[in-house]
Amino acid sequence: MSREELHSAAEIKEYIYNKLSQAGIKREDIRDDSELIEERLISSIVLVQIIAGIEDILDTIVLTDDIGIDEFTTIHKMMAVVSKYL
Repeated sequence: MSREELHSAAEIKEYIYNKLSQAGIKREDIRDDSELIEERLISSIVLVQIIAGIEDILDTIVLTDDIGIDEFTTIHKMMAVVSKYL
């Protein structure tokens, strides 16, 4: 997927929900502020896959010295990071 295919925040959020669905998480079972790892909703491997997918979509590295893995523990936090690149 190219950045042109998924350029809006809503489309990227849908991508995240789709990845969570592939991991067996139903949309109605999570909130945007659910702590995905802490609540054991997903494994750290799935989280890394989601981050890698976001990086592919945005065509940039999102994990930097200023933005760490802790910024990706909820959908809300992920979208805050994504908004910096849109």
